[in-house]
Amino acid sequence: MCSIGGVYSKNGNDVFSLLLELIFSQKHRGSEGFGITYCGKTVKSEKLIDLQNSFIKGSYGICHSLLSVTGHQLQPLISPKNNFSLVHNGQIYNFKELSGKQLFNDSESIPLFISNNPKKNLENFMQKAVGNYAVGVCGKNSLLAFRDFLGIKPVWFGETSEVLAFASEAQALKKIGISFQKPLLPGNLVEFSKSGAREKKIFDLSDFQKTIPKKSSFKALFEAFQQSIEYRTSGLDRCGVFFSGGVDSSTIAKAVNEQVAETVLFTAGIAGSEDISFSDSVATKLGLNLVATEIQKDGLPFLCLQAMKCLGFFDLMQLGIAIPIFASAKAAKISGLKVVFSGQGSDEIFCGYSSYQKTLAQKSEKAVKEQVWGSLSEMWSRNLFREDIVSMHFSLEHRLPFLDADFLRQALALPLKEKIISPDDSLRKRAIRKIAQKIGVPQIAVERKKKAVQYGSGVQKELAKLFKH
Repeated sequence: MCSIGGVYSKNGNDVFSLLLELIFSQKHRGSEGFGITYCGKTVKSEKLIDLQNSFIKGSYGICHSLLSVTGHQLQPLISPKNNFSLVHNGQIYNFKELSGKQLFNDSESIPLFISNNPKKNLENFMQKAVGNYAVGVCGKNSLLAFRDFLGIKPVWFGETSEVLAFASEAQALKKIGISFQKPLLPGNLVEFSKSGAREKKIFDLSDFQKTIPKKSSFKALFEAFQQSIEYRTSGLDRCGVFFSGGVDSSTIAKAVNEQVAETVLFTAGIAGSEDISFSDSVATKLGLNLVATEIQKDGLPFLCLQAMKCLGFFDLMQLGIAIPIFASAKAAKISGLKVVFSGQGSDEIFCGYSSYQKTLAQKSEKAVKEQVWGSLSEMWSRNLFREDIVSMHFSLEHRLPFLDADFLRQALALPLKEKIISPDDSLRKRAIRKIAQKIGVPQIAVERKKKAVQYGSGVQKELAKLFKH
């Protein structure tokens, strides 16, 4: 994972200092290499000071900072026809299939795929790419940025009276004077030129919905799950899993450990909380090392301030979720890891929330299916934003196997009864429990009822006391 950014001057002034500021303010997202392309000239270095000493001037450009996991290629990348440069934040897992070539890394597949006509080829790329991405492109007298259809990787943009700009984080834009930062919608593109900023849809969730197969099977779902894990574990020697001992994180932990020998589990909660004790029991049965961070009640206010500063806003429910993740991410960083996995997305697509029961009882199966799509369409603005901003605060790449495009297609094609049997089904997520059982997840995890992290960790209860008026 990395950071990206771009600046376009409305009046032709030099933007080099602004590009440097975007790199500085986002270097927690990656500090192993840096690069800038402006007005067709590209400079790259493993040391930021080398970029600072450059003397090229330009009125538009893109920038990048690198967090290397399986490769160490500095960006921006230059297209085969030398007609644009490109920066990428994310992972393209099927890059060999996309390019048909043996490439150094996944980012190289993007300029190869779209090189003939970037704007025209983007929709095809978004349909075929497996992974997540936020991409900036610098062409002649123009900049553009786009993001994946689920919105896993962020892009923010905005303007002042003098410049237009985009970045991976809203706070970076604030640093260069942009007071109103807008999120780019998933599957959308924003283009900057002399005429201003223009946003348009390329391939979003509504388009993805049309690709769902009419027929489904557990076999196809299971094979898609295995492929998703294989894609995301390729080349890894060690990794972590955000863990609660529930069916989602236990399934991910078991599957990932089949591919990555050194798989470490991370959980956090108030001392004596359910997630701490349950995670310990399941980790022991899985035979995996668990790093449990016990949050002391007197230390919660400081941890709360840290998490709130990271999120950039105050929301009691979001804080309750973010604090255990923040503590676990910090522990993963201390352990020297760069990649962590989680079961994010399962509750949305397999009817994990109790609200699905209520909808089924009060309305209809059709209403539940619509609720599933509604939950998916909202993930980018809450769950995915939170997961990205917290994990990248600690320079961690967060991988989400349940949000793999092919796995999603199979999951969304399943009949509702393979997810939730009836309005009285308190377990729900039947298909995931079936996968868990098939790969040998301990039965106590397979049968554990859904308990949201803010409650299982005990954090929400203590936060309510802390902010009691």
